[in-house]
Amino acid sequence: MTPPTVETQLIAPTSKVSPTKREFWLVFWALTILYIVAVTIGNRRYVWFDELFTFNIARSASLQQLWSRELRFDCNPPSVYLLSRASMAIFGPTPFGLRFPSMAEFYLGSMAILLYTRRKAGIAFAAFAVLLLWAAAPTLYYAVEARPYALVFLSFACLLLSWDTAIHAQPRRLALLGVAISTVVLATAHVFAPFTLFAFVVAESIRFSRRRRPDYPLWSALLLPMLAMVIYLPLMRSCGGIIFPVHASYNTITIFFEDTLGSPIISIALLAVLLTPAVGAGETTARWFLAEEIALLGCMFLSPILLNLFLMHRQATFYNRYCLASQVAILVALAVLLPYRTRLNRLRAYAGSILLVLFILKIQVWHTLLYPVPRNAAFLGEIESNLPLVIGEGQVFMEMNQYENAKMLSRLFFLKDPQASMQYLHTNIFQDFEAPDVMQKAGFPFTANVAPYATFVHQHRQFLLLGSPVDWVFSKLLGNGATISFVGDYRGSMPYMDTTLYRVTMPSQ
Repeated sequence: MTPPTVETQLIAPTSKVSPTKREFWLVFWALTILYIVAVTIGNRRYVWFDELFTFNIARSASLQQLWSRELRFDCNPPSVYLLSRASMAIFGPTPFGLRFPSMAEFYLGSMAILLYTRRKAGIAFAAFAVLLLWAAAPTLYYAVEARPYALVFLSFACLLLSWDTAIHAQPRRLALLGVAISTVVLATAHVFAPFTLFAFVVAESIRFSRRRRPDYPLWSALLLPMLAMVIYLPLMRSCGGIIFPVHASYNTITIFFEDTLGSPIISIALLAVLLTPAVGAGETTARWFLAEEIALLGCMFLSPILLNLFLMHRQATFYNRYCLASQVAILVALAVLLPYRTRLNRLRAYAGSILLVLFILKIQVWHTLLYPVPRNAAFLGEIESNLPLVIGEGQVFMEMNQYENAKMLSRLFFLKDPQASMQYLHTNIFQDFEAPDVMQKAGFPFTANVAPYATFVHQHRQFLLLGSPVDWVFSKLLGNGATISFVGDYRGSMPYMDTTLYRVTMPSQ
């Protein structure tokens, strides 16, 4: 056979990347680069109170000790501790080693949302959806937070993508595997995962009523992994005695939706999308939602309300991060709704995306570089160094044990008085649950001093107090006739929650 002529070779068809694929990969790499820059800068902040629990529990001498500490002091499923333990074994006990699992999880979750939204509304609005998540709630903060929330985000995003694939595509063996793995990871990531998983159960029930026949493989992939939630039983028993100072209320439900949808950047980005002049005909297509998909999004909207009511009944505290998956679902639905209802031109989506990128660079990158968080409060060692320094709040005491030098810690005291804590602050946290002296005995690296309130004030008639008027010890001192004088407010000079220093003088005996 003779080889083709030069002319034939010149006109032979060549493979080219389609414009749609090229657009996808440009968006993918742009988001990846932005993410790497943002989390690299974000990782500079100090490891705070909640993360220190992950750090100390993950570094337990054995897995048995890890589980014991977890049950006594933190009450979360073990996934986050095991992942950070493995990461620190590779990268060392550094902030990066501690947070690397969250960095990877949040990135993979974001890419799953990109693929899901691309399927619903095209790549332009998929990019807008991801940037909306990064700029508004939940923000990139959770990407550098060594807690379960990035894992919750990843497992929910993968479950959403896998479930959507399983109800639309064939063959779907890989999608069913994705549903099963995502469900078990979500179930073992956080104790409030059932409030997210129930949305998929409701959606699949709606699908069953529409099709009039059960999808046994999908039901199995969804329900069987939920058996992993049996690990919640010992966690709930161990945390049943916590008395919280602040309880969930109807107001916290309102705050959740205000924080999710009321961010100014959301309004500005949506205006940019809607008001940007269209160039050419509308290019974005959107597929009609099935009844089960609408039910899923509706239940995700309902989930924080149900959790809030549950916590009101239990007289526990509600934090927005408990419903991170709902925040993601609501913001993704908002991004998908734009082309779904109006067939917007994709250039408008990119206009909104550019605005969000600028906002992320300003807040997550530039602002962090311009105003770095102080590393410790070493300067306090020069203020009346002959006096002991009482820390009014358990969170601050734990953080200072991590960051202050031995000389500072030798004069540092945390006071215990469970009765006064209940009387003035209505909580047993740091007195019974997560008490520093009990954690000290369990091997937590606390070298500062813990003393009974009555013993300490009897021995020290004058001392410094780093605290706030809302702390129980402040009220207790005033009730005992102490004179409390202002020394200085060092906000911006130390990373801790309490930054005001007082001099306390007890009345003469």
